[in-house]
Amino acid sequence: MNKLFFLAIPVFLIAILSFTNKPACNLPKGYKGHPFADSISLSGAQLIPGRIECKYFDLGGEGVGYHDTDSINRGSGEYNFKPGHCNNVTYYICHFRMNEGVDLSYTKEFLDFNHPNPFTPEHNQGYIGWTQNGEWCNYTVNVKKAGTYKVGLLYSNEAGSFKLALNGKPAGDYKLKMNTHSFHAWNYEPDLGTITFKKPGLNLITLQYCGGMNFAYLEFTK
Repeated sequence: MNKLFFLAIPVFLIAILSFTNKPACNLPKGYKGHPFADSISLSGAQLIPGRIECKYFDLGGEGVGYHDTDSINRGSGEYNFKPGHCNNVTYYICHFRMNEGVDLSYTKEFLDFNHPNPFTPEHNQGYIGWTQNGEWCNYTVNVKKAGTYKVGLLYSNEAGSFKLALNGKPAGDYKLKMNTHSFHAWNYEPDLGTITFKKPGLNLITLQYCGGMNFAYLEFTK
């Protein structure tokens, strides 16, 4: 028998396994966004159960990956150009996604760690700030197992509220309990309510937020 036949078998099997292991897609029909990826940060959909970093909203731009009230990134593209705001961090961290409309920044030594926090965030933790009512971000996520998950959030300032939509349909309305009284005083609330994923695989979460808060990450636990 031809040796080339035997050599082709592993390649054929790899192709089958790759196809079978591809997560099922539950995204809304015609959705044009894509999971965030670049040469440094993650590539592909963020995983549930797990932490969804707010700064990794989908690629696709205004009206697809996100909606912001203006086109200027008030953090990475404006505020962080002030003297001292990039001390001891890379340009990549300080000016992350600076050309997109969502307002992003990161936790800084002289603002976020020079006082006690109800919950101490990680150093250089990215977050969405300068929020306004009606703004939102999309996140393509890979749900490993269908079911109901608790929703947690790392945030700062007002004890406001936010909503989650799943694949284009309302999925939850959540209210924070503690006002930290500062955009640089952080708190984590692990159990704000639940969300139910009916199917595993790729799903689209929309974070719909109000003004007066910073959003660092959502956490989904079974």
